[in-house]
Amino acid sequence: MKRRKSAPAGGSGGLAINAAKAAVIAMVITLVLLLVIACAVSKGALGEKSSENMMLGSVVAATTIGGIYCAAKQGGGVITAGAASAGVYIIIVLFMTMLLPKKLGEDGMLLKVMIAAVAGGVFGGVLKLNRKRKKSKLRK
Repeated sequence: MKRRKSAPAGGSGGLAINAAKAAVIAMVITLVLLLVIACAVSKGALGEKSSENMMLGSVVAATTIGGIYCAAKQGGGVITAGAASAGVYIIIVLFMTMLLPKKLGEDGMLLKVMIAAVAGGVFGGVLKLNRKRKKSKLRK
């Protein structure tokens, strides 16, 4: 009797684990970047008006790194891996906002964070695409 081959390493269970790890990594990076931004605002190096844009930039940067991590661990389906890591990041953000007291006017910011997380995660997945360089017809 022949033995069945085991499932490939990049299966759906692997995607969920890799996306969770990537989301935790992205969350830690986001918190570190937000700490740096808060210190810069308190010292007067950054204005308070630019802090919202800097926060969204930190979310995009962190989820891009998380998307790259998840896509590298996944192997195939890198865009899906980046989107999955962004999805888990969004779930963590939603869970954390449910724990905190609600303030008026923050719903719009939550939507911006969600959009930034998806954009960063998918961008990180796209960065891990294996594109083969084709020789142009002029160089042949």
